[in-house]
Amino acid sequence: MEKLNQSEDKLSDLMIQVYGSYKNGAIEESASLLNEAHSIDYENKDVLTALKCTSFWMDRFEKLDSQMENFEKAEFLVKQWIVFSGSFTKSFSIPFEDGLYSLKMGIFRTALKFYSRVREGDSDPEPEILLRIGRCHKALGDYDRAITSLEKALKRNSQSSPILAELADCYFMIDKIRNAKVFFREAFFINPQLVDIDLLEADIIVKLVEEVKNRGYSGRELKEWLPVYAVIFGVFNVKRELRPIEYGKLKQTIYSLKNELQESEEKRLLLPKLINHYFWLIDHYLCIDKDWETVEEILLNIKLLVFGLYEQYTN
Repeated sequence: MEKLNQSEDKLSDLMIQVYGSYKNGAIEESASLLNEAHSIDYENKDVLTALKCTSFWMDRFEKLDSQMENFEKAEFLVKQWIVFSGSFTKSFSIPFEDGLYSLKMGIFRTALKFYSRVREGDSDPEPEILLRIGRCHKALGDYDRAITSLEKALKRNSQSSPILAELADCYFMIDKIRNAKVFFREAFFINPQLVDIDLLEADIIVKLVEEVKNRGYSGRELKEWLPVYAVIFGVFNVKRELRPIEYGKLKQTIYSLKNELQESEEKRLLLPKLINHYFWLIDHYLCIDKDWETVEEILLNIKLLVFGLYEQYTN
């Protein structure tokens, strides 16, 4: 019995060291530790799952060619994290929360190191670099630094959907829910295709994505329907009055989308985009107390476009 307890203690200590290696991005070190752990208990599910993870990341780190630029290395790691945290982890037979958290820390710390090298000596870095640095800080749970970086990026590019979405994600994490909803809605209005939904962590968006996927949407089409259903489900419930120039542009875009919808082969993308624009117009009219007949006219257009959507919106 005493020998068994010693083995369990040794195994537990090794796994703690493995997670520590993960956090530091030291994947080779974790492999050595896991080989020892596996020799103690070759059926332990935590060890077997960790071996899968280490194998995945060993392969990826080997592909970080010395010829790759720092930016390319960081981009590669972040993209591989999306693959890993999505489809790869679905094969796990057990929850592996400590391991996944530790790996996330290690991967984004490493990516942050590479992104930071890109901006070394640059007193006025490009918004794209600030966005990525902010995204890494967010993944590491350092929301203050993330927001500082993303707000700097937004000052340089106020119409960037990715920056707005990442900033919204950070606001949600620090319980600035109203700010988060405002920025999310702006991001998905400007260009939903540029929003990397796989890297967003806010519950309201994660659950929204699942709900819309369950309705059969995926890929580019999914991104266009997200803001539509966000309004339907009450997620995007913060309205604002449009400035005159915004109102004029919105009306013009609606007119163009209606014409394109009849002629274009991209109807599956244009339809939700048009509906989203209609929702923005409705919200503007509600903010300025426009007569209800005008609002009803827009709702009728939506009713004619998609069966059942009018009822979902008005109920």
